[in-house]
Amino acid sequence: MVLENKVQQCLEPQCLNAAIPNSKYCSQECGVKLAKTRINRLLIPKLNKYESILIKQEEETYNKIENIKQEQQKYKSLLDIVEGDLKSLEDNIQNKKQISYHKVDGGSTDVEEESTDSVIFCFTCGIPLPFKTSIRHMEKCFMKAECTISYVSNYSSSNLIFCEYYDPIQRTYCKRLKYMCYEHQKSEKVNHIVIYIYI
Repeated sequence: MVLENKVQQCLEPQCLNAAIPNSKYCSQECGVKLAKTRINRLLIPKLNKYESILIKQEEETYNKIENIKQEQQKYKSLLDIVEGDLKSLEDNIQNKKQISYHKVDGGSTDVEEESTDSVIFCFTCGIPLPFKTSIRHMEKCFMKAECTISYVSNYSSSNLIFCEYYDPIQRTYCKRLKYMCYEHQKSEKVNHIVIYIYI
Protein backbone atom coordinates (compact mmCIF):
# COMPACT_ATOMS: atom_id res chain seq x y z
CA MET A 1 0.00 0.00 0.00
CA VAL A 2 1.48 3.29 -1.09
CA LEU A 3 0.67 6.48 0.87
CA GLU A 4 0.44 9.60 -1.17
CA ASN A 5 2.26 12.59 0.25
CA LYS A 6 -0.01 15.63 0.37
CA VAL A 7 1.59 18.71 -1.08
CA GLN A 8 1.13 21.84 1.13
CA GLN A 9 1.09 25.28 -0.42
CA CYS A 10 3.45 27.97 0.87
CA LEU A 11 1.78 30.08 3.58
CA GLU A 12 2.99 33.35 2.09
CA PRO A 13 -0.28 34.78 0.69
CA GLN A 14 1.18 35.94 -2.61
CA CYS A 15 3.14 32.76 -3.25
CA LEU A 16 1.61 29.83 -5.18
CA ASN A 17 4.56 27.45 -4.83
CA ALA A 18 4.50 24.26 -2.82
CA ALA A 19 6.14 24.27 0.58
CA ILE A 20 9.35 22.34 0.97
CA PRO A 21 9.26 19.16 3.11
CA ASN A 22 9.03 19.72 6.88
CA SER A 23 8.34 23.43 6.34
CA LYS A 24 5.40 25.77 5.82
CA TYR A 25 7.15 27.84 3.18
CA CYS A 26 8.69 27.23 -0.16
CA SER A 27 11.81 29.21 0.76
CA GLN A 28 13.37 31.22 3.56
CA GLU A 29 12.53 34.44 1.73
CA CYS A 30 8.79 33.69 1.88
CA GLY A 31 9.00 32.95 5.61
CA VAL A 32 10.81 36.22 6.31
CA LYS A 33 8.37 38.13 4.10
CA LEU A 34 5.34 36.74 5.96
CA ALA A 35 6.98 37.47 9.33
CA LYS A 36 7.56 41.10 8.31
CA THR A 37 3.94 41.41 7.16
CA ARG A 38 2.65 40.09 10.49
CA ILE A 39 4.94 42.46 12.42
CA ASN A 40 3.76 45.45 10.39
CA ARG A 41 0.08 44.56 10.75
CA LEU A 42 -0.06 43.31 14.34
CA LEU A 43 2.95 44.17 16.45
CA ILE A 44 3.79 47.71 15.29
CA PRO A 45 0.26 49.12 15.91
CA LYS A 46 0.34 47.65 19.42
CA LEU A 47 3.77 49.16 20.03
CA ASN A 48 2.58 52.54 18.75
CA LYS A 49 -0.47 52.39 21.00
CA TYR A 50 1.67 51.41 23.99
CA GLU A 51 4.12 54.22 23.19
CA SER A 52 1.30 56.77 23.02
CA ILE A 53 0.03 55.56 26.40
CA LEU A 54 3.51 55.94 27.89
CA ILE A 55 3.85 59.44 26.44
CA LYS A 56 0.48 60.43 27.88
CA GLN A 57 1.40 59.01 31.29
CA GLU A 58 4.73 60.85 31.20
CA GLU A 59 2.94 64.11 30.40
CA GLU A 60 0.46 63.57 33.24
CA THR A 61 3.29 62.73 35.64
CA TYR A 62 5.23 65.81 34.55
CA ASN A 63 2.17 68.02 35.05
CA LYS A 64 1.59 66.53 38.51
CA ILE A 65 5.21 67.15 39.47
CA GLU A 66 4.98 70.74 38.25
CA ASN A 67 1.78 71.26 40.24
CA ILE A 68 3.45 69.82 43.33
CA LYS A 69 6.42 72.15 42.84
CA GLN A 70 4.06 75.13 42.55
CA GLU A 71 2.23 74.02 45.71
CA GLN A 72 5.55 73.63 47.51
CA GLN A 73 6.59 77.13 46.47
CA LYS A 74 3.21 78.47 47.57
CA TYR A 75 3.44 76.87 51.01
CA LYS A 76 7.07 77.91 51.32
CA SER A 77 6.01 81.52 50.78
CA LEU A 78 3.23 81.10 53.34
CA LEU A 79 5.73 79.53 55.76
CA ASP A 80 8.05 82.51 55.32
CA ILE A 81 5.13 84.82 56.13
CA VAL A 82 4.27 82.76 59.22
CA GLU A 83 7.90 82.77 60.34
CA GLY A 84 7.95 86.56 59.96
CA ASP A 85 4.73 86.87 61.95
CA LEU A 86 6.17 84.56 64.59
CA LYS A 87 9.26 86.74 64.90
CA SER A 88 7.06 89.81 65.33
CA LEU A 89 4.95 87.93 67.88
CA GLU A 90 7.99 86.87 69.90
CA ASP A 91 9.27 90.46 69.89
CA ASN A 92 5.85 91.65 71.00
CA ILE A 93 5.83 89.14 73.84
CA GLN A 94 9.24 90.28 75.03
CA ASN A 95 8.12 93.91 74.94
CA LYS A 96 4.94 93.12 76.87
CA LYS A 97 6.91 91.21 79.52
CA GLN A 98 8.89 94.35 80.27
CA ILE A 99 5.74 96.33 81.08
CA SER A 100 5.10 96.65 84.81
CA TYR A 101 1.54 96.16 86.00
CA HIS A 102 0.34 97.78 89.23
CA LYS A 103 -2.82 97.02 91.12
CA VAL A 104 -4.85 100.15 91.80
CA ASP A 105 -5.76 100.60 95.47
CA GLY A 106 -8.72 102.48 96.82
CA GLY A 107 -11.43 99.89 97.18
CA SER A 108 -14.08 98.75 94.76
CA THR A 109 -16.29 101.15 92.85
CA ASP A 110 -19.99 100.91 92.22
CA VAL A 111 -19.28 99.50 88.78
CA GLU A 112 -17.13 96.71 90.27
CA GLU A 113 -19.78 95.88 92.86
CA GLU A 114 -22.38 95.71 90.15
CA SER A 115 -20.20 93.44 87.97
CA THR A 116 -19.56 90.96 90.80
CA ASP A 117 -23.28 90.45 91.21
CA SER A 118 -23.91 89.95 87.49
CA VAL A 119 -24.26 86.62 85.68
CA ILE A 120 -22.20 85.55 82.67
CA PHE A 121 -22.29 82.44 80.51
CA CYS A 122 -19.53 79.84 80.22
CA PHE A 123 -17.86 80.01 76.82
CA THR A 124 -17.51 76.21 76.69
CA CYS A 125 -20.71 74.70 78.10
CA GLY A 126 -22.94 77.80 78.01
CA ILE A 127 -24.43 77.59 81.50
CA PRO A 128 -25.03 80.84 83.45
CA LEU A 129 -22.49 81.52 86.20
CA PRO A 130 -22.06 84.08 88.98
CA PHE A 131 -19.26 86.46 88.15
CA LYS A 132 -17.28 85.61 91.31
CA THR A 133 -16.93 81.90 90.47
CA SER A 134 -17.01 82.10 86.68
CA ILE A 135 -13.24 82.16 86.09
CA ARG A 136 -12.59 78.95 88.04
CA HIS A 137 -15.47 77.15 86.33
CA MET A 138 -14.40 78.30 82.86
CA GLU A 139 -10.83 77.09 83.40
CA LYS A 140 -11.96 73.63 84.55
CA CYS A 141 -14.59 73.38 81.83
CA PHE A 142 -12.08 74.40 79.18
CA MET A 143 -9.55 71.82 80.42
CA LYS A 144 -12.19 69.06 80.23
CA ALA A 145 -13.11 70.04 76.69
CA GLU A 146 -9.45 70.26 75.64
CA CYS A 147 -8.76 66.73 76.88
CA THR A 148 -11.37 65.34 74.46
CA ILE A 149 -9.87 67.09 71.42
CA SER A 150 -6.67 65.98 69.73
CA TYR A 151 -4.34 68.55 68.17
CA VAL A 152 -1.55 66.45 66.68
CA SER A 153 0.64 66.26 63.61
CA ASN A 154 3.20 63.85 62.23
CA TYR A 155 5.70 66.65 61.75
CA SER A 156 7.50 68.89 64.20
CA SER A 157 7.72 72.64 63.62
CA SER A 158 10.67 74.84 64.49
CA ASN A 159 8.71 77.59 66.23
CA LEU A 160 7.90 78.03 69.91
CA ILE A 161 4.16 78.59 69.61
CA PHE A 162 3.11 74.95 69.85
CA CYS A 163 3.72 72.43 72.63
CA GLU A 164 5.62 69.99 70.35
CA TYR A 165 5.41 67.16 72.91
CA TYR A 166 6.34 63.92 71.09
CA ASP A 167 4.22 60.82 71.71
CA PRO A 168 6.45 57.80 70.90
CA ILE A 169 3.45 55.44 70.76
CA GLN A 170 1.37 57.46 68.30
CA ARG A 171 4.47 59.04 66.71
CA THR A 172 2.82 62.45 66.71
CA TYR A 173 3.60 65.94 67.99
CA CYS A 174 1.20 67.95 70.13
CA LYS A 175 -0.02 71.09 68.34
CA ARG A 176 -1.77 72.87 71.19
CA LEU A 177 -0.52 76.34 72.04
CA LYS A 178 2.48 75.87 74.30
CA TYR A 179 1.22 78.20 77.01
CA MET A 180 -2.27 76.67 76.93
CA CYS A 181 -1.42 72.95 76.83
CA TYR A 182 -2.63 71.71 80.20
CA GLU A 183 -1.73 68.11 79.34
CA HIS A 184 2.03 68.45 78.72
CA GLN A 185 2.95 71.78 80.32
CA LYS A 186 1.71 71.09 83.86
CA SER A 187 5.12 71.60 85.43
CA GLU A 188 5.43 75.14 84.09
CA LYS A 189 3.71 78.08 85.69
CA VAL A 190 1.23 79.52 83.22
CA ASN A 191 1.69 83.20 82.49
CA HIS A 192 -1.79 84.55 81.69
CA ILE A 193 -0.31 87.70 80.18
CA VAL A 194 1.50 85.59 77.58
CA ILE A 195 -1.71 83.68 76.84
CA TYR A 196 -3.59 86.88 76.15
CA ILE A 197 -0.80 88.06 73.86
CA TYR A 198 -1.04 84.84 71.81
CA ILE A 199 -4.82 85.12 71.56
